[in-house]
Amino acid sequence: MQSFEAMLVRCFNEYYTKEKIAAMAYRLPQIRYRTQGFDVFSDSRYYEYYSAFECKSVEAVEERPLYFSQYFHVSKGVHQLEHENSIIARSGRTGFLAVELKRRRGLRKAVHLVPWRIVMRHYDAGDVGISPDEIVNSVALDYSKGGYHITDDVKEAYLYQVCGKPIKVKEQKVEIRDWHSRNMN
Repeated sequence: MQSFEAMLVRCFNEYYTKEKIAAMAYRLPQIRYRTQGFDVFSDSRYYEYYSAFECKSVEAVEERPLYFSQYFHVSKGVHQLEHENSIIARSGRTGFLAVELKRRRGLRKAVHLVPWRIVMRHYDAGDVGISPDEIVNSVALDYSKGGYHITDDVKEAYLYQVCGKPIKVKEQKVEIRDWHSRNMN
C-alpha cells in the first residue's frame, strides 16, 4: 500500500501530465533527527502550481479538531508550523495542509486541502487546532481506483483557493516535451 504522501505526488503528476502543464510534484527524503519541512512540493513556473503540502492522515472522527499540539512537533524550540510558514514566506510558494480523512470500512477516503493562510490564522489566534468543519469545507480530492484524482471541479476550487479568483488555465498550457527541451539543455 502506498503512503498518503506518495499517492498525493502521483495524483498531482498524473494531473500535470494529462493537462500538459509544465509542473512536477515530489517528496524529499526524510532524514532522521533533522527538522522537517513540508511533505510534498510542487514546482512550476506558474505560481498556481508552485506549492507545498504538509500531509496529515487522521481518523475521521466528528467533532474533534486537528490539534496543533498532537499532530505537529516542536524542534529546537520552534513549532513545526512556524518553521514551515517561514519556508512559504521565503520561497513564495502557496501552502496547503493536506488532511487525509480515513473513514471506517465501506466509506470512501478523501483528502482536503486546507489553505495555509487558514491554518496560520488559527495558529496565530492561539486556537488549539483546526475544526472538522474547516477541514471538510476545503477543497477535496476524491479517492477511487487506488488513488486520489483531480477532477475539473477540484481544479477550479483549487485554483480559486490559490488565486482568489477564477482563471483560465488553458492559456498557460505548454507542451511538456518542448518545456523539457528548452529548460534541460
